Amino acid sequence: MLFNLLKSCLLCSGFYTVIILSGISPLLSIESDLDITARLNEKILIQWEPSNIAAELYPQYTEAEANYSFSTPARLTCYSNSLGGWKVIAESENTALDNTFLLVSENQEYSFRYVLVVEDQNKKSIVVKNRGTLLETSHFVSDPIQVNVYPKVLGGELSKVPAGYYTGKIKACFIDN
Repeated sequence: MLFNLLKSCLLCSGFYTVIILSGISPLLSIESDLDITARLNEKILIQWEPSNIAAELYPQYTEAEANYSFSTPARLTCYSNSLGGWKVIAESENTALDNTFLLVSENQEYSFRYVLVVEDQNKKSIVVKNRGTLLETSHFVSDPIQVNVYPKVLGGELSKVPAGYYTGKIKACFIDN
């Protein structure tokens, strides 16, 4: 329809063509903005694999004062799309006065101390006690971070307790920077 209107205007005199075209041109320059907003919610992943580990401990085959590390680690995988970085700390309800973790007997009468040894992807190790940092980043990371966590019984602890089952629980807690 607009094409027919312009075609008929060309048949008219130049004066009328200018008037009609100037009347149409504001229709072609009308603008309207659309603002688009997307809120990306924070994603947090904390996963132990496996979710439980066990070891057979033989005090008669270890040196009395030597530390004893579990042979199988738990792999901790963490991720967050937080911009300013984040960290994951280890917490337990069963701790000693020096903030080491405790494995507690079934009857709750005996316990022995242990720490966590965290090994990163570069094979660097750190020792972690209760409320200690398992891993940390100070900036946004696009891929999950994995570390191996080995419980390590402190030297001399096994000779202080009777034989039996001892249990403990570690919570990995996410903290946004």
